Amino acid sequence: SIDLLNQWASLVRNYFPQTKLGLLGDGHRDRLSDVDILISVVNSARETNGGAKKGHCLLVADECHRYATEHNARALDERVFESRLGLSATYGRSDDGHLSVLDPFFNGTCYELDYARALQDEVTAHFKVALVGVNFNSLEQAEYDLVNARAGKLRGWLINEAGLPGETFGLFMAGVQSLAKGGGDAATMQARAYLHTFNRRRELLARTPAKRNLLKALAPSIRGAARSIVFTEQIEAAEDAATTLQSVGVPVAATHSGLPMEIRRNLLTKFQNNSLTALCAPKVLDEGIDVPEADLAIILAASHNPRQMIQRMGRVLRRKADGRYARFVIAYVIGTSEDPSFGAHEAFLENIMDVADDVHNFGSIETGDSLCRYLNDYAWVGTIPQPKIGTA
Repeated sequence: SIDLLNQWASLVRNYFPQTKLGLLGDGHRDRLSDVDILISVVNSARETNGGAKKGHCLLVADECHRYATEHNARALDERVFESRLGLSATYGRSDDGHLSVLDPFFNGTCYELDYARALQDEVTAHFKVALVGVNFNSLEQAEYDLVNARAGKLRGWLINEAGLPGETFGLFMAGVQSLAKGGGDAATMQARAYLHTFNRRRELLARTPAKRNLLKALAPSIRGAARSIVFTEQIEAAEDAATTLQSVGVPVAATHSGLPMEIRRNLLTKFQNNSLTALCAPKVLDEGIDVPEADLAIILAASHNPRQMIQRMGRVLRRKADGRYARFVIAYVIGTSEDPSFGAHEAFLENIMDVADDVHNFGSIETGDSLCRYLNDYAWVGTIPQPKIGTA
């Protein structure tokens, strides 16, 4: 991405000041044949490979899981890049692209760093996780139940009648999206109907006023944090979240793909220099963006994709110079597909359960007092508490 292009450029200038650096993307058109190091966004790299000559070139593919798509894989040219290094916090893909595309090109995984080792080596901060439930009002619940039942019936039809895979949700959704582009046959119409109901269900979960009320209740913890990031699934929900926090006096802004790049860049700069203490974003902050001071993440619409959840954790897990904890709040609507009691986030929670200092499911809360006390407890590491799992 362009954000990461600029971030990498800053690091290279700092650590390799004597090298000739070039950029490709965001208006830059340098070529590898003219520089020592070329940093490129993937969209540009897949078209030209940066003008690299065959052989004797090293490719470093950041967030390499993104290269396993039909278009991005064009950047992985064996004839050009004799040496190859892929970097990712979330290498596995639900469509098995890491097996069919990445493993053959990068020759498999050469090194892994797990959470336990990262904590031991003090690469990451200690962290705790709060799961917090909210409730739909009666009208929201009634519509959710109807939409959810409709989505279930359509999914069953698409698996049983149209032959879409039922085991992996990523593969199922890829099949639905492909079918939806077809003509006017029954499978196409059912696929389009499924996408409509799926998106409506997601919108109900994302924009319920109960989550905005929870965000208000979290204002004391947001004010007490060095920096906070609020993750949503939709642009509208990110803007709703920013408006909600502004109403209680938090210096906050929404950043998303609908904003011009220059505005997004300025917002990130303000966040880094503490002019803004919180950012609300759908997906533009999910991967790679380096904000070392951020120590509180609030996930208002948790993804069913463990990869996205892990990437979001990575935005606040950087070790803090003063030993502060990283804190995560995962909001969910009780009794829905977001509810951990119904198996939501199972794979993600299994990943972190043994390494988090604490994972606590609050269920539904009347006020934010107990939640804010929990988040502010152990905000600085003195004596590290023993890991525990609790339910309130």
